[in-house]
Amino acid sequence: MPTLSTHGPIADKFIADTRKVVKQKVVDIETLRTVKEQVAYFDKLNENVDLSHLDSLHAIFVAVQHQLADFITLFTSTDIATLFADAFEKAEDIYMPSWPPMSPVSTSYFTMWSGLDMGIGKAKETFATMMLDYYRHFVPEAMVIVPFLEVMQTSYTGFYWFVREEEKGVILREVYTGKEVKAIVPSNHKGRAGELWYTRLFFSPFDGIHDYGVCFTSPYVILNVHQQGTRARIEPYQPKVWDAFIERNLFKTGLSDKRAAYYQFLKYGLDKHYWPEYVFVAYLNYTGNAIFLTGIPDVSATLPHHSDNDTDDYDDSPAPVTIGPSKKLQKQNKQKQKMVKLSRKKNRK
Repeated sequence: MPTLSTHGPIADKFIADTRKVVKQKVVDIETLRTVKEQVAYFDKLNENVDLSHLDSLHAIFVAVQHQLADFITLFTSTDIATLFADAFEKAEDIYMPSWPPMSPVSTSYFTMWSGLDMGIGKAKETFATMMLDYYRHFVPEAMVIVPFLEVMQTSYTGFYWFVREEEKGVILREVYTGKEVKAIVPSNHKGRAGELWYTRLFFSPFDGIHDYGVCFTSPYVILNVHQQGTRARIEPYQPKVWDAFIERNLFKTGLSDKRAAYYQFLKYGLDKHYWPEYVFVAYLNYTGNAIFLTGIPDVSATLPHHSDNDTDDYDDSPAPVTIGPSKKLQKQNKQKQKMVKLSRKKNRK
């Protein structure tokens, strides 16, 4: 896990401006409350959020996610947040996060990517790093959540082979590193040995309490689909294919240390929308528990909705596979996806 550095130029200005607000004797009515009072207001809103039905570790991270969402509301109301707000709104317009058939970019995926990975400027400041700096300076009573927010901020959405299911959770093996981890899957997707997942894992910052992590985003399951006329054949991916994908992209990060390059690549991609773009163009199908993708991120010919493969006939995308909705619903989904795709192209202009 990389060392977390949250100090950046935008944070410096935000902290300085906030100090001025906090020191003011008279609060502008338009701002409604001072910064500290606004945080207390958001805390009160979350008092009645019932998380008792969740696993204890999962519940903690959900609670911190709520705090992050509240902070984003607070932060984006300030003038200094323009770069963040513009980047967020542009990405939201392009990917329209929801759940298939409206968009393959799930709300949970987009929320975590935009809050934790959408780095702004050379320092790659994020909403979460801004929140960490703010809490350390102005909300010492909320420092209890900082270790968990740090875990979230240093995380990335990674690729994992499904190994097996256990009494509580599943065993996943990370692509390229080979590291095996145990995690619970709140979406309740039942994996199969050899499945390739793309998901974000959170682990407790404290040893000896939880011996497992949480698949915080519903898993994307990546299938190796071969088109054969009007039919599609599914085969398991070979690990060497994905190891090679990672290996050939590490040098593109510009970092000589492989561990640092691996983290940089999985965290930020090779451009600002690298990973949500992959999710969008690789979309295949879905169930209520998982979304199915196909293709290698840097091989456009394997990605059904990549611009290189655009035609006037949207039905040139891979044939439906025997996972997910009925054929009738799949047809309706394709029509909705076509509308999303056309709207997305308009938003890119």
